[in-house]
Amino acid sequence: MRAPSVLLILLALLAAPVAQASSSCKASSVLGIDMLRCQYRTLQLPTGGLGTRTVEYQLPDGNPPVGGWPVVVWYQTGVFPNYWNGNSTMLAGFQYESQTFAKLLDAGYAVIAPTVNQSRVLQYWDTNAYGVDTTQPYTDTEDYRVLTNLFDAMGAGRFGPVNMRRLYATGMSSGGYNTSRMAVSFPGRFRALIVQSGSYATCNGSTCTLPAQLPANHPPTLFLHGADDTIVPPATMQIYHDRLKAMGVEVGLFLAPGVRHAILAESPALVLDWVRRH
Repeated sequence: MRAPSVLLILLALLAAPVAQASSSCKASSVLGIDMLRCQYRTLQLPTGGLGTRTVEYQLPDGNPPVGGWPVVVWYQTGVFPNYWNGNSTMLAGFQYESQTFAKLLDAGYAVIAPTVNQSRVLQYWDTNAYGVDTTQPYTDTEDYRVLTNLFDAMGAGRFGPVNMRRLYATGMSSGGYNTSRMAVSFPGRFRALIVQSGSYATCNGSTCTLPAQLPANHPPTLFLHGADDTIVPPATMQIYHDRLKAMGVEVGLFLAPGVRHAILAESPALVLDWVRRH
C-alpha cells in the first residue's frame, strides 16, 4: 500500500474542524431527570425600525483556529425559545436542541442563534408570512434587515473571532423554513444547510408549492424529519428534496419512523456530521 503523500496529509489537516475545543455546557441528573445547561451570551441588533432583535450565541472554549471559529447559525423554532438548557422531560425533542449546541461547541463550532420577532402573538420567521416573494418582496421584511445586520456584525467581529467563509445554517419548524431561506435570499453565504421538520422557504405546513426554478447554487442540504409529522407533512419536504437531487445538489435525508413534529434524537450527531463533511 502506498504511503499517503505529504500534500494529502496537509489537505486533510486543513479540511478538519477545530481539534482542541470544548464547551461550557454542563450535564447533571436530579431524581432521574437528565439535564444539560449551556451558558450563552446575547447581543442586540437593530431591526431597521424602532426596535432591536436579540441574538443568543456562544463560542467554544479555547483558542480559535486561524481564520476564526466556523459558525452554525441556529434559527429559533418559532413559538418556542432557543433551548440552551434542556432536560429529558421535554416534549417535541427539545432536549436535543441543547445537546446539538453542546456537540457543536465541543467540536469547535460557534453557535449563533437569532430569535424571531417577539412582538407577534404567534411567532414565526417572515419567510412563512403570507404573500412573501409574491405580493411582498422578502427584502422588505424585518427579518431580512435583521439577518443582513447579523452577517455584518459577524464580519465586524462583534461575536468574537468567527470565520465568515465557514458558515452553516439549521433550524426546526419555522426555523427549518428559514434555513431554506438562506439559499434563496442569501446565495453563496452558507456552505451547507440542515432543514429540520421544515421545507422550502415559502412553504407552510401542508401548503407547499415550489417555484419553477430553485437557486442554481443551492448549498448541500440535509433533511431531518419525523415520518409521522402532521404539522409539516413529510411529503412537503420530499418534493423539495427530490427537486434538489434532480438538479444535482448534494442532499441527505433522515426520516425517523414513529416521530411527529419534533427535533430528532439523532439530530445532534447528524447535524455535526453534515457540517463536518462540508
